[in-house]
Amino acid sequence: MLLTAALFFAPLFATFLIKGLIYDTWRHLYFTFPLLIILALYGAKKIFEMFESKARYGVLVFLFGALIFQGGWMIKNHPYQDVYFNIVGTQLADKFTRDYYGMSTHQALIWLLENAPRNKPISVMYYPYLGHAGVALSMFSYQDKMRFRVEQNIENADYVISNFAVTAGNDLYFNGFKEIHAVWIDGYKILTVLKRS
Repeated sequence: MLLTAALFFAPLFATFLIKGLIYDTWRHLYFTFPLLIILALYGAKKIFEMFESKARYGVLVFLFGALIFQGGWMIKNHPYQDVYFNIVGTQLADKFTRDYYGMSTHQALIWLLENAPRNKPISVMYYPYLGHAGVALSMFSYQDKMRFRVEQNIENADYVISNFAVTAGNDLYFNGFKEIHAVWIDGYKILTVLKRS
């Protein structure tokens, strides 16, 4: 177990000690996650062994309840289960990127297809990342894709979609636009659709 701990912590410490390039997520250290799971299971086993046989059932019930709670939360918030803040993190969620991978962008486009007037193209600007537009639009039929016009300049857009990647709080303002749709997780917006007013 000492070797597993060393293999897990060494890359973490090395990254900070040599001031390695830190990206905006942990993707450059994902290879350490299996080791973290092994360490967590080992720790859980040791904690479990500390209790007498009758108290072990209580520990198992607690762990099973925690798994049920987390699984229920994931089912309730699907397809946004990656936008999760634990009890401590929920208090600080407005200071962090919420829907980093832009999963809600596809849902916003579906909402616009169903609710925007059909007699003209849907001109939309993505804030802050235009890259989410291409991925989200690739999931639509050719006919539906043709209804959209992706704009890089807000002056040409009738709608703005944002996933709060660089916006603190729950409010996003663009002069001349008002919110017409939002997706909330645990009291925080992960998506907003604004329309030119």
